[in-house]
Amino acid sequence: MKKLFLPLLLMIVFISCKIPQVFVGMNEQQFQKEHRIIAQQVELSNYRTVYKEAYADSSYRFYYFKDGKLYLMDQGYVPFGSKKPLPSR
Repeated sequence: MKKLFLPLLLMIVFISCKIPQVFVGMNEQQFQKEHRIIAQQVELSNYRTVYKEAYADSSYRFYYFKDGKLYLMDQGYVPFGSKKPLPSR
């Protein structure tokens, strides 16, 4: 039992250290590097860049960048008659 416990404990520690951190003011290049596979760019304009992440429970999170810095994170909004959220305006 002890032989199983130590490797399991080490695996949990290594996995928990690898969770990407997201914070307001984060650099867009750093975000792209850490979220390369799970984030999808949904809007690119002169005003802002928006990325979307889908989660297993069918929810979404949107990340808004202006001038290369993260300034807002939210779950978007669902227009009347739609089932999927869109980025906030």
